[in-house]
Amino acid sequence: MLYAAGCRPLRFLTCWFFHTALNKHQSITDTMGREKKEAIEEMRRICQPEKKIDTAPVIDRVFYRKLSFLFTRMLVKTNITPNQVTWLWGVMMMVSSLLFLFGNPVLTVIGAVGWIVGFTLDCTDGEIARYKKKTSKRGLFLDLVNHSLTFPALFICLGAGEYFSGANIGSNISEILSNIINGTYNIAGDLNSLFFGCLAGVTILLVMLVPEIYNSVQPEEGLLRGQSQAVEGKMFSNPNIYRLIRDYNPLTFMNLFFFLLGFAVLNLFYSLEWLPFQPDILWIQGWIPLFLFFYAVGYTVALAVRIVILYRRLK
Repeated sequence: MLYAAGCRPLRFLTCWFFHTALNKHQSITDTMGREKKEAIEEMRRICQPEKKIDTAPVIDRVFYRKLSFLFTRMLVKTNITPNQVTWLWGVMMMVSSLLFLFGNPVLTVIGAVGWIVGFTLDCTDGEIARYKKKTSKRGLFLDLVNHSLTFPALFICLGAGEYFSGANIGSNISEILSNIINGTYNIAGDLNSLFFGCLAGVTILLVMLVPEIYNSVQPEEGLLRGQSQAVEGKMFSNPNIYRLIRDYNPLTFMNLFFFLLGFAVLNLFYSLEWLPFQPDILWIQGWIPLFLFFYAVGYTVALAVRIVILYRRLK
């Protein structure tokens, strides 16, 4: 029968052995693959609770949380703590903001990308803390301090960059110092952008701080982080309208950074003459000035609305 199969006995046994070994290896590989997939899903369940994800904006679900989980999977294998990640993204956001001071279109795009990566790491630190069970008051404190410093810096540095890019105060450090000492500099930059950048920086800070002020006045209610948005959402009788506004509102921090990148890219394309036009309406001349004007007005209105809603909620 062995010869009928076209194999000598030794050859047949060799074929049978390798075929059996291959099947067993494939079975072990499939089992390991299933176990690894189940482990990853369990990690995701711990790091990103369903309730937290279900109430998150679309951009958070489809981008930030997917990318942050990749960072989390890499970092949980190391000795890096959640607080160290918090320090990291705080420094990254601040450095990215300082790049805007140069008023250089390429550096502005790099800074915008840095902000997106930094905000993704902002999600990662919480995921690592939940997985390693290392949530702490220090982490929350660092998180709030980082936001309070870096978010205003984003707009103020953008406005200052537009201002100094139109000014003539010198081409190097020694020339700048000499011109300042001798009073021979010419500061004729974009004052409007500087004003709107500062206004947006102040108002975005107050938008974040008003709920904390509310908590200090009415501690028995104790609005959790982000819960003020849910309170404001009660203004809408139709929850679907609220979700639509929450998901695609450009003032939402998660959407803000992609709008920043979009305007930075348009500004770069215009500087390279790949784009034949830029905004030129009244005092707004350029893509970055338009961005600053929009968010200065937007956050001023958002601040006023938040104050009125929370004031009326006080008992």
